[in-house]
Amino acid sequence: MILLKKIWGSIKEYWYIAAIAVLTVVFLLLRKDNSHLIEILKFKLEKNKEETAKLNAVKQEKDEKQRKAEIQAEKELKRIQKEYDAAKDSLDEEKKQHIEKLLEKTPEELSDEVADLMGFKVVKLDED
Repeated sequence: MILLKKIWGSIKEYWYIAAIAVLTVVFLLLRKDNSHLIEILKFKLEKNKEETAKLNAVKQEKDEKQRKAEIQAEKELKRIQKEYDAAKDSLDEEKKQHIEKLLEKTPEELSDEVADLMGFKVVKLDED
């Protein structure tokens, strides 16, 4: 890392030498018959297109799987909701009667029952 910093510092100080070297390489590449470079470039472009097509196919397949999973989850959620509604409606008669009895009682009676169940002592305040 230190070596790279020293090289970069030298390039910044002597930029004109680096520029001359780059221009020389570019000039030499442009002066020669570079048809083989064009062939390599075409080959690389074709490979790039093939890889892009493969990646797009994989993405499309992933999107299709995700869409199917979302549809399946939605169906499962609807099924669970139907089961919940059916279970809610099938509350047995005994529980319904028990709830009705509890609703008929006064708050004082309910607090006494809760105190008995929990082992609490109900303290009543005189309002006199």
